[in-house]
Amino acid sequence: TFFNSGNISGIGNLVTNGPFIWNGGTIAGSGTLTPNNNATWSSGTLQRTFTINNGQTLTIGNTGSYCYISTDGSLQNQGTVNWNNAFIYWQGTNPSINNNGIFNIDNAGYGMYYSNAYGIFNNSGTINKLNTYTVYLQYLNTLNNTGTISIQNGALNLANSTFTNNGLLTTSTNGIFQLNSGNAFTNGANGIMGGNGTFDMPYTYINNGTIAPGAS
Repeated sequence: TFFNSGNISGIGNLVTNGPFIWNGGTIAGSGTLTPNNNATWSSGTLQRTFTINNGQTLTIGNTGSYCYISTDGSLQNQGTVNWNNAFIYWQGTNPSINNNGIFNIDNAGYGMYYSNAYGIFNNSGTINKLNTYTVYLQYLNTLNNTGTISIQNGALNLANSTFTNNGLLTTSTNGIFQLNSGNAFTNGANGIMGGNGTFDMPYTYINNGTIAPGAS
């Protein structure tokens, strides 16, 4: 097991073979960090590409903790991310999350927020909003969905962001998609909005795709 609460930097790539436990410090540099086992990120600042491979799981969060994605920091998920009880803050230049796997949102009302920058979130995999709390996705220069966003319980609240949907955005009976102020939302030509839940969208949006109530 690799326990890290210090700093990692440099241009080389770092691969860890045992469980990776990140409790603080800064992970920076132009190389990549790739755990070949499950990982936990409880706090700390990411300024490097952090890759979760297929078959691996990253758990983000320890109740009330802070995780920063900063300049050139990028979380690349090919496996499973379980975002639990942590705040995620955007810092610096080009902080990003790219999800090509499964990204489970299962926290008690935490969110993604502005520290001193806007973030980028690209989804070509599946995002699942799982529990009954409202979770906030805020200050995203780009939220681009070409995969699936499934709001199964509670509300997913989007504010101060630019969201383009060219995939499936679906709400289950107990799920709510909330479009808050300061957004630019376009349901693109390949976008589908459906499900049996609620779309709470009092602000302007553009539909170039399909709205299919009851479909999922």
